Amino acid sequence: MNKKTSLILFVIGLILLSSGLVSSFVVGFREDKAATQLRMVNVEDVYETFQGQMDTFNDIRNHLYLTVFEDVYYDTLYTNDLELKKSFEQYEGVVDQLSNTADQLMELCSDVYFSEKAVNTMCKGYPEVYEQVINAFVSDVFLYNDNIEQYNQYQTDAGSSLRIEKYVTDKDYIDYNGDKEYSGKE
Repeated sequence: MNKKTSLILFVIGLILLSSGLVSSFVVGFREDKAATQLRMVNVEDVYETFQGQMDTFNDIRNHLYLTVFEDVYYDTLYTNDLELKKSFEQYEGVVDQLSNTADQLMELCSDVYFSEKAVNTMCKGYPEVYEQVINAFVSDVFLYNDNIEQYNQYQTDAGSSLRIEKYVTDKDYIDYNGDKEYSGKE
């Protein structure tokens, strides 16, 4: 009888242990699914912010090209310098916001494959866009600074002491997506 009782207790214990493991797995699976759903919503929200910042970036860049690079004349460059620097500061501010948002997307998208194709597309697409933004900004600064160098040389050749300082930024070309190409570099 003692042997039979211990066998029954062993089987009951094994059943309880198995059901505990299965229920623990199911609960963990449900929690993981809920966390993944929340993460997908967060990716969509942050990506929407990223798109809005991209629109602002493009608006500012288009404005700079229409007002600065298209109509750069030596006789107005000196008088417009302060306004141009403010435009570049605003431009760089949007780039900084995009950098922060890209960092959030990197954190949300890293090492995760989502069940929704649209979210995966967002996670795969933003690095290329971000790289283009940074490299376009750096190219624009180089173009502007090249105009400043030419202006300063023109003033020196004309015997004038007028000088304009270049726009200084800590940004440089990046290869954010690791493809060994600098997308957006002009």
